[in-house]
Amino acid sequence: FETNKDLVDVSHYANHEYKDFINRGILRNMVLPHRTGLGAYAKAQPVDWFYFQAAAIDSQSRDRRTGFDTAFHDEALFLGMWEMGFTPKWATAKGALPGRYRLGWWYDPRSHKVFKDTLDGRLRDEFRGDDVGLYLGIDQMVWKEQDDPKDSQGLGAFGRWGWAHEDINKIDDYWEFGLSYTGLVPTRDQDVTAFAVAQGILSEQYREEVHEDASRETVFEFYYKYFATPWLIISPDFQVVVNPGGDKGAHDSIVGGVRIQVLF
Repeated sequence: FETNKDLVDVSHYANHEYKDFINRGILRNMVLPHRTGLGAYAKAQPVDWFYFQAAAIDSQSRDRRTGFDTAFHDEALFLGMWEMGFTPKWATAKGALPGRYRLGWWYDPRSHKVFKDTLDGRLRDEFRGDDVGLYLGIDQMVWKEQDDPKDSQGLGAFGRWGWAHEDINKIDDYWEFGLSYTGLVPTRDQDVTAFAVAQGILSEQYREEVHEDASRETVFEFYYKYFATPWLIISPDFQVVVNPGGDKGAHDSIVGGVRIQVLF
């Protein structure tokens, strides 16, 4: 499983660098300990508008490895993730406006070094595990152009928030807000215009014990998804990153690029 794309806090508007935004700070909640690895997942949906799901993922998984050497050997450390969500469809004169409201929490058993300085520039050899955190996510279509239920043209809004313990997590608070419009330009019904801003706030304990210039990183991103043909998609992208890495002494960054997709 790839938790941020397959399982938890999945956003209709900001979820995948191939289809949506590019900056990871907008694609995923930065306080969640997302993993890619072996695991188990279950989801229950007793009614159309409510679901509950849970996942256990190998917390020691490593890139470019199958995961069998960590999931089934030595310590059995699994990341636990739980999420409940509401998926209402608000009735309007132009049809239903779908939404997705998520509340989740997680548990990470891995050991992390505690942010405590020895006063000589090094961290003490103090570790703790059993980390927990909370998150919220919202996706909501707020306006439709047409009353055709198969037509997706219109404006959607989305947001995220997350919290984690400040003594072992470099980022302990996070928030995001954005807008996405399908069919904004006349005659370009499939094209997507989107903007988002996200901020990762560095832990106060990390700032006091490790890095006095630690502050917060803010990302602004805009992209336009242009369907040149049904099989060719061109997406110009523009980003502004304020205080890269959360260092208030760092120079702001401006990033521009173009993403090209060819669908077979």
